[in-house]
Amino acid sequence: RHAARRLWHARAFSLVAIVTLALGAGATTAIFSLLNTLLWRPLPVREPRELVRVVLTHLPPGERHWVDGRPVPALERDAMSHIMYEALRRRGERLFSNSFVLAGRGEIHVEHRGTPRQVRFAVASGSVWETLGLEPRAGRFYGPADDVPGGRPGSANWPAVISEGLWERLFQRSPGALGEVITVDSVPFVVIGVAPARFEGVSPGSPVDLWLPLMSSEAVFPLFKWRLDPSVANLRVFARLAPAVDYAHAEGQLAAVAPAVMEDALEPGANADQKRHLRAMHLEPRPAASGFPHFGHVLFTRPLLQQHTPCSLGS
Repeated sequence: RHAARRLWHARAFSLVAIVTLALGAGATTAIFSLLNTLLWRPLPVREPRELVRVVLTHLPPGERHWVDGRPVPALERDAMSHIMYEALRRRGERLFSNSFVLAGRGEIHVEHRGTPRQVRFAVASGSVWETLGLEPRAGRFYGPADDVPGGRPGSANWPAVISEGLWERLFQRSPGALGEVITVDSVPFVVIGVAPARFEGVSPGSPVDLWLPLMSSEAVFPLFKWRLDPSVANLRVFARLAPAVDYAHAEGQLAAVAPAVMEDALEPGANADQKRHLRAMHLEPRPAASGFPHFGHVLFTRPLLQQHTPCSLGS
């Protein structure tokens, strides 16, 4: 009772203290909720704990990330060239049951029946849906047969998958959305499917409304010659471990295949320093049950081997 009387006589102080505690508790809850969304909550996919990212480590001393406008030494890089990824797929075929690459995301100009809008998009290889173990909300997903240079033989347009949110905003959830043609930077795509309602992409906090096949980027960005250039590191690798492979086994196997992968990925005409730096790199897994860290990924990157050292993605 004595404490209650003192609080009553110091009502202003008591009010400030109570409000401060309430705000502090609310802020802590909000911060935890944000961290849970961005860092800890598993992706809404099949067996998310089987998923890993593959990163490059033992980078050359000169490699840098740009953080807040300043160059910072890079300890690892999560992007590799298409040639390196194909070498990894061949050399590590027993390590992963499946894998896909994410080549870019951001906003892009889309038109439907003459109405323009900016849409959040991602470019991902045709194995993305099978790797994640997802089923479409409507229609079908594009697959490896759709994701080939020049497009699927006999198909007039590239396929696209939209989110449930874009399905609502653009087509009012009409089943007639399937088969509709949209243009993405003047390139025609046909909507073939709708992603599951809870799936917003593999980078929490950076939701995606439009999914495009990897090879379609050659049509959308015709000046960007990335596929056959070993110096362009623009692909982030996401894989599902094979049934008999655990995380420790994956570490050992990636370490074992890394020298051969690096040899396959050497740029023709690379000098001695460039070869030495690339051959020194390691491949390592990183847990990916919660997806990719959201540090902002760009489609266009500087050469992998430039001035004797690999260049990193802008962060």
